[in-house]
Amino acid sequence: MDAVAWSEVARNWAIVLGGGLGLALAFWRGLAASRQALASREQARLQRRDHATELFNRAVEQLADDRLEVRLSAIYTLRAVIVDFADFSLPVTEVLQAFLAERTAERSEETLGPDLAVIVEILLDASDQAATGRQSQV
Repeated sequence: MDAVAWSEVARNWAIVLGGGLGLALAFWRGLAASRQALASREQARLQRRDHATELFNRAVEQLADDRLEVRLSAIYTLRAVIVDFADFSLPVTEVLQAFLAERTAERSEETLGPDLAVIVEILLDASDQAATGRQSQV
């Protein structure tokens, strides 16, 4: 083999090694990007859960307010929490049930106030959705 043939062989090996190095670097960057995406997704999930917890806590505090509009706002916020954050549906329904039981025990009249009527509607919707969910799982 002459010098030209050796240079072609060396050039071809350099191209193969360079291509292999490029593939290895691309694979490494892909793994790093994948890990970063997973971390970002987890961070977003935790932020969403913190947001739901904050909404829940603030709404529960507002249920004790004397003004009807504040209580209604809290009740509608809790309904939104049930819809948007399914894992909070049980605690929300338990809080609403306790609030309803407490308020109906205090009332001597037959009719419910607007806030309690909305709570009854939400609890009925939640129980319907739970029953429908159980049927679809069977």
